[in-house]
Amino acid sequence: MGLACRKMRPLAVLAMAIGSSGPVSADTDGWTVGALGGLNIIPHLTPQSGLAEKYDSGAAAILQGGYEIDQVTLEGEVSWRGNDVGKVSQSVTSIGTDYRFPSVTVTTLTSHGQGAINVGAVMANLYYSLETGTKLTPYLGGGLGDARVSQSRVGAAGAAIGNLDGTAFAFAYQGIAGLSCALDRKISIKAEYRYFRTSDIQFDQNQPQSGSSNREIYRAQSMLLGLTYRF
Repeated sequence: MGLACRKMRPLAVLAMAIGSSGPVSADTDGWTVGALGGLNIIPHLTPQSGLAEKYDSGAAAILQGGYEIDQVTLEGEVSWRGNDVGKVSQSVTSIGTDYRFPSVTVTTLTSHGQGAINVGAVMANLYYSLETGTKLTPYLGGGLGDARVSQSRVGAAGAAIGNLDGTAFAFAYQGIAGLSCALDRKISIKAEYRYFRTSDIQFDQNQPQSGSSNREIYRAQSMLLGLTYRF
């Protein structure tokens, strides 16, 4: 019996240490400000022009301000996401010259890419915090807003024409999941995951003689660390 008590004693001490700090929402309702930064990853983008873009890992930065009411927070934010092009690939279709045995061959050409994509957004978010009675508070949220998506000379490395270039505005939405840890009754740190997506967007192709365009949907996943201050 005494041995069992000794084994359980560290767990009891840990539970008391976590529970003693109290929940983050112990303060009254009020204004909050915050900032986040971290990694931004976007999948392959395959526009209607057929040029598939593979982007390197990039960065994301977010500034926030809102009002907390019990377990609900209403918030506005401005954000930036940026990624450089890693590789590009394009499918080329060729038709056989022998009319007796017609054939179609599709070849995918891949090369190092150039250029970048940058996205700035203004969003309105709603969060719901799940109180645990400790300093740790998981939360879920979502947001709607407007995004400005800019492509700069996206194409094969060294190419002077045929690059995807331009700026477009689009409706944007996001899903958010995070975990906050209170350092005291005013300041907390947080880790957060976001899935960000726009509606259909269109860019001009830098090749006047072709008159072609590029349509695609921007998607990104962000892994972020940040800080919140409560007034």
